[in-house]
Amino acid sequence: MRVGTKHDPDEGAANQWYHPRCLDSLLQETLSSMNGYSDLTDAQRKAVEDIVEKKKRRIKLKAEGRESEEPDYFTKTVKDLKEELERRNMWIDKERPRKEDYVSLLEKDDAAGGDGVTFRGKKPPPQKPKRTTSRKKKVESDAESDEEKQKKVKGPDQIKFEELRDQLDKHSDAELIKMLKKNGQRVTAKDHKEFVRRVTDGKLFGALPPCPKCGEGPLRVVYASKYGHNGQGTWSCPGYLEEGTNKHVSCSFTSDNVKRPPWKD
Repeated sequence: MRVGTKHDPDEGAANQWYHPRCLDSLLQETLSSMNGYSDLTDAQRKAVEDIVEKKKRRIKLKAEGRESEEPDYFTKTVKDLKEELERRNMWIDKERPRKEDYVSLLEKDDAAGGDGVTFRGKKPPPQKPKRTTSRKKKVESDAESDEEKQKKVKGPDQIKFEELRDQLDKHSDAELIKMLKKNGQRVTAKDHKEFVRRVTDGKLFGALPPCPKCGEGPLRVVYASKYGHNGQGTWSCPGYLEEGTNKHVSCSFTSDNVKRPPWKD
């Protein structure tokens, strides 16, 4: 339903049409004297009269410095109207709804009690059940395949080292120190991981022997790679502290292969 303002046809201007809510000049008009008003149905006439009465109430309240309790939906944007419908769990029964469709639905719901309890538009199509089970299985399958891929990438030396390291990690520092002392190894370390690493290395490749040159210094070895070295690398002696004087005595021993005594369990 539209309300039009008629212009002089001699000036070449056509009628301009408005929503009844948008035409403030309706407030100054006698509705029954308007052309076409008598052709409206009772429901249509009542709708126009209600709009006029609402406008008058809002203007009066605004002049008194008060706000109307009735929301003026036509002053809101379509986005705001959509959000209000969603909040009330309501939907429009049209593929391409217009602004007045949103407004009409909200006003009907207000009249029926509000908050979408009594009046609702078309409900959305039922949602498809979530396939959480199959998705979960796929994720687990992907995780397992990644684990298998990792195992394939790891060499046998790495797998063997990590399995033994994980077993020894369950031991206390005191137990690990006891193993190192039994094999004549250094027993000072910065943390638990270092104790575990030394014992793992000794069990796999043998103990670190004393220097064959000076007979005193504890040999050290630097591996060329983390795995696959078979316990051999660049060997050197850091020297030792002379007994009695506590003076450091240097040693020039180096080698790329040293016989390692077997580890005592």
